[in-house]
Amino acid sequence: MDAIGDRWSVLILREAYSGVKRFDEFQCYVGLASNILSGRLKKLVVAGILARVPLPEHAGRFEYALTEKGRDFSPTYLALKKMGR
Repeated sequence: MDAIGDRWSVLILREAYSGVKRFDEFQCYVGLASNILSGRLKKLVVAGILARVPLPEHAGRFEYALTEKGRDFSPTYLALKKMGR
C-alpha cells in the first residue's frame, strides 16, 4: 500500500489495468504533469508493480508493463475502487 497510497498512483494503475503502457498515454489519460508522472512511475517500478521495458522499435524509449506482482494486486485495486464509490 505504500507504493500506491496516493491518488495519482491509483489512477496510473487504473490505466495500466486498461492496457496503457507508454508514458505519453499515461500523461494523456491521467492528466498529470510529466515530472509528477515520472516520479510515480519510478515509485511503482521500484515497488515491483510495474516494469520499465525497452521498446525494440524505438531506441531509448520504454513502456511500463504490469509485473506479476502488479497483476496480483488487481483484486485489491478493485476493492479500493469499490470502496471509493
